[in-house]
Amino acid sequence: MSKILTVFGATGSQGGSVIKSIREHPTLSRTYKIRGVTRSLHSAVSRSLAAEGVDMVQADLNEVESVYRAILGSYAVFAMTNFWEYRSAEVEFAQGKAIADACKKVEIECLIWSTLSHATTVSAGKLRLIHHFDSKADVETYIRSIHVPASFVNPGCFMSNLKTILTKTDDGSYELTLPMPSTTEIPLIDEANDTGKWVASVLSKPSEALGQHFLEAARWYTINDICAIFAKVTGKQILFQQVSESAFAATNGEEVCEAWILLRDYAYFGLDAKVRLQASLEFLGQQPTSLEQYLVDSSPW
Repeated sequence: MSKILTVFGATGSQGGSVIKSIREHPTLSRTYKIRGVTRSLHSAVSRSLAAEGVDMVQADLNEVESVYRAILGSYAVFAMTNFWEYRSAEVEFAQGKAIADACKKVEIECLIWSTLSHATTVSAGKLRLIHHFDSKADVETYIRSIHVPASFVNPGCFMSNLKTILTKTDDGSYELTLPMPSTTEIPLIDEANDTGKWVASVLSKPSEALGQHFLEAARWYTINDICAIFAKVTGKQILFQQVSESAFAATNGEEVCEAWILLRDYAYFGLDAKVRLQASLEFLGQQPTSLEQYLVDSSPW
């Protein structure tokens, strides 16, 4: 009899990646029956997943009983929350706590939590406004405190964010404005393709993965690298401009500005990030999607 893997955010990029990777895996596809959790069973993506054999269920992350019903009977759970829906660290923590408590009550074998670094701690208190990082990290701390068997996956910067941070100009080129030099290194991940690869590795090697915190990124790319690769693949130029923190914050907000400072000054994950990412890539055991491939697959630009 198949075990149930419950996937929160099933219709989004991370949850969708998990579903795809498990369904295509030579062993895990036979081990797990996938239950997808969504806010709306009537969305086009939800209906498509249901037609493909995913058991789609509706749940409201703000209702504890709804979360419990979604998890009931599960062997393993992949869970994530969306800070930007409510822009509230309190709400996001409450949602994550509801998932953790339900996993504890159901006595699942493995919770895989999509987390982020605790920016306030990583920066020794200098960056206190990156609430969408700290709230996810606080959920990780809570999960550990109640001893739910869990592993943690921590994505780097999404390659898909290039579509929102690049501004197209009248001549067809693009502009990129950030509060950092062009030599700054960025850990990039194609979250829609690669989140599921890490989750599949966790489920395939549970004894190695239990309690571990994995960093997710293909590799480190400088801004200069990104501009050069973009030009090579698309034939279009990115004109980069470094601006002051105050100028960037005035346009993008203090929280977003601090997130870029976390990347610039603290390597996004913390100052030991390169060693930790290398260990995570060794655990993964396969090559994640490169920026070049992402740009090819996501064309036209």
